[in-house]
Amino acid sequence: MSEQIIIKLKKCTIVLYENEILQLPPDLIAKSINRGKGYRRAMKSREYQAKNFDSWQLYECLKGNRCIDDTIIKFIEHMDERELRNGILDYLSAKNKTGY
Repeated sequence: MSEQIIIKLKKCTIVLYENEILQLPPDLIAKSINRGKGYRRAMKSREYQAKNFDSWQLYECLKGNRCIDDTIIKFIEHMDERELRNGILDYLSAKNKTGY
């Protein structure tokens, strides 16, 4: 028996088997595969960005040069403690010097 594929929607959950999915129209399968590739690329890109989010980027966010959205908040949650501390201290130091 093939593996179950569970798709959660707003009002229901769909459970299909791999052989049932392969019976779908070929153009729909191809479209779905391309969407999956795009999704995986986007996730890997976000993971890469999160790993490379450093004190300078945090400083730019606090300064207002970058919009702080949910993605940025997730990056900050996963920052190294030293990078986080350095970014905040750099921002506070600059703010203290300029008085803004």
